[in-house]
Amino acid sequence: MKILRGFTYLEVVIFLILVTTLLGLSTQLLRKDKLSKESRDLLRVNNLSKLENILKSFLLEDPRISLGRSNYIYLSLPSKSATTNCQVDYPDLPDPPQGYQYYCSPDPSNINGEGWIPVNFSQNPILRINNLPTDPINDINYFYAFFVSTSGKEFELIANLESEKNKGIDSISGKDNGTAHWLLEFGNNKNLAPMDFELALLPSGEIMWAFSENWGNLWDDIEGLALDNDYIYLVGDNKVNENDNWRWVIQKRKKLNGEIIWSTTSDPNPYYNTYDFDSVFGGVIEDRDYIYIGGRQGRSGVTGRLEKRDKINGSLVSAVNISSMETVWSMAQDSNYIYLAGWNRRTVYTSAGGTSDYYWVITKLNKSDLTAVQTIQINPHTPYAACSSGYTCLCFDYDIYPQIVVKDSYLYIGGYVGNFNWNNPSCGSIYGRLEKRDINNLNNLISYATSNKPFVSLDLDNSGNIYVMTSERLEKRNSSNLSLLGSLNNISGKIRVFDKYIYTITSIVEGGDRKWRILKIQKDNLNIIWDKIENPSDQEDYPSAITVDSSGIYIGGIHRISYYDSQIRIEKRNK
Repeated sequence: MKILRGFTYLEVVIFLILVTTLLGLSTQLLRKDKLSKESRDLLRVNNLSKLENILKSFLLEDPRISLGRSNYIYLSLPSKSATTNCQVDYPDLPDPPQGYQYYCSPDPSNINGEGWIPVNFSQNPILRINNLPTDPINDINYFYAFFVSTSGKEFELIANLESEKNKGIDSISGKDNGTAHWLLEFGNNKNLAPMDFELALLPSGEIMWAFSENWGNLWDDIEGLALDNDYIYLVGDNKVNENDNWRWVIQKRKKLNGEIIWSTTSDPNPYYNTYDFDSVFGGVIEDRDYIYIGGRQGRSGVTGRLEKRDKINGSLVSAVNISSMETVWSMAQDSNYIYLAGWNRRTVYTSAGGTSDYYWVITKLNKSDLTAVQTIQINPHTPYAACSSGYTCLCFDYDIYPQIVVKDSYLYIGGYVGNFNWNNPSCGSIYGRLEKRDINNLNNLISYATSNKPFVSLDLDNSGNIYVMTSERLEKRNSSNLSLLGSLNNISGKIRVFDKYIYTITSIVEGGDRKWRILKIQKDNLNIIWDKIENPSDQEDYPSAITVDSSGIYIGGIHRISYYDSQIRIEKRNK
């Protein structure tokens, strides 16, 4: 027979002592690791500061000296073979930028010109040092790098830091006046290191820069982002007063650091003492000379609106009201035309009362003067449903929120289709519809409807695939026949496809706090590469716009301050 007994007082005391001791040891080990990272970072700061001062003094002593070759990236890593090309011994190093090659020394600490910095420090007895410092870890992840200008007189020293507290905009590395706030930079010219190299040292998905801005004391948000070679254009909404008067906000910023070039506003219907919901729902697109902004305007008789603005200074070039639709919801372009997707509605009266029949509207306009070339109405769903039990039983025909993209000779349109009523969840269902249309005459070529969930975002690649984000999953489809090629469940949000990857933004609730969620997904197999969570505030935060190019991922959204006030937030992340 098994005898059950309780613990004695002595056994409990011994157990608690052991647990407390183990917890104390764990805390000490964690603290030791943290201190080691911070102490190594401090050593990196001291080493590079010392090298900067010595090299500056060498240049003052002998203006004829050349510090090295401008097409070399000198690394503090020791070479392991006869070659001095680091990439032979360290194949996991990122590929050097075009025109550059790596250099490693067999004896990096050597001061006679054969160390990792190709300067003979032994020639100057006053400034002589015993050895060249190398990174305290000095491996594939942590090393020093040295760059020299074509004149041989300017230089930059770079180190990767370990402690998170030392990386970022407001940290040691962010305040060293360099071009990359995630790296430690010293030298008399901190612009020598190619950005491609600096980016290669930043982990994928990490923030390069981020800003929050309050356009007013009420609600602000971002609705669209567009890029050209050097600048980012953002559009958003600003609630002007408590009477629900809204206006558009348009800004041009530097891609490099987020600095504002110009900022302007547009208030198509400036009724300051009554409801006036001017909003840039349609976002922004750009070409060589102009940006095009789409949205809605109005207090009563709401209509769509498109503005054409000069990229140099933001001035209004021309504008047109789109009377055929209530709201410009999405935009696309080719070399000559702009394609607007939005919706309109008609009121239908039944014995049970009035209800609404919403339908898609697609408009094709000339870029030159914004004149309409063609407008079509798309009403794919059976109109409204009604019954005799009162107003709350009525169901709207909810063909709304169309997204539009252009590729070659085709338009792809996807959005909401179905019946809906806020007050009557059982009145019907919302599903998704995707259409492929001829870009010349807007005729429908093929369409697809899904019972899963409505489509919320679309994008295309250069390999004949279209990526459709529904409210519950990501779908990869053949752009020729719209057939399903693959899917990723339990995900939603806005998407952008660039190169081999899909980038998506959505929000997630953790611990009662709504946060931004950014994902990178492999295009071929839809595997998630990384999943980042960003929490701009302890309030509800929503990302609302994303775009991507070779230099990074740009994300805009809401940084909520209180129930009544929100700021805009924009950030750039490494791909």
